[in-house]
Formats: sequence, C-alpha cells, structure tokens
Amino acid sequence: MPGLKRWLQDETPLFSPEPDFLVSHTGGPRIMYEVSKGLGIPPARFELSEKSLARRGNTAGVVVFDVREQTFTEPPRPGALGLVIAFGPRGHHGGRDRHLDRRAVERAALCPRGRGGRGRAGCPG
Repeated sequence: MPGLKRWLQDETPLFSPEPDFLVSHTGGPRIMYEVSKGLGIPPARFELSEKSLARRGNTAGVVVFDVREQTFTEPPRPGALGLVIAFGPRGHHGGRDRHLDRRAVERAALCPRGRGGRGRAGCPG
C-alpha cells in the first residue's frame, strides 16, 4: 500500500488532503481497515462500502458498482475528485496460481471472449 499511496500523492491531486469521495470494494472489514490505514483515508469515507457489505455481502470486486450507485444518488459537487478501489483474487489457470501481468490484462481487454477479438493481432485464434 505504501507504493500506491506514494504514487497517488506524487501523480494526482487526490490527497490534498484526501479524496472528496471514495468508491471502494467492500472486501470485508479487514480490507477496508487496511486500505484506510495504508492510504490514510478516514474510516468515515468507507461508510457506503460498509452499507453495501451489510446489504449484499462480499460479492467480489464488482461490488464497486453498488457503492458507486450509492455515491451518485446524491452526486459529489462538480469538480470533486474521487478514488475507485477494487480488489480481486489472483488468476487461476489449470489449477496453478498465476499472477496476471500487464500484457495479460491488455490482451484480455483487446480480445474479449465473444466480442469479436478473434482475428485481431495478438489474439488467440
């Protein structure tokens, strides 16, 4: 988390002093606590994530869409800067753990299954 915090502080205006709003994957109380502590975001910013966790449970990284919906029920002020955080498990392939690398993520974006990726340069047949 320290590397992410440093990058956000150096490359974005989000931490002056903190994001105006937060759309965070629920992950569970421990995940939210560690993100709060690691990034220095006040625990109160996780209120909507906590509500989502209570209502829907830990439904994987896509739960951020539920938190986003709650956030924009009463939208932040124009020009507000927010942070979206989602987490997911490591990829599994053939029963062996594999970390997804940048190329794998790019390939997945360029070659989505059932969406015409076939035949594009770099996409599997």
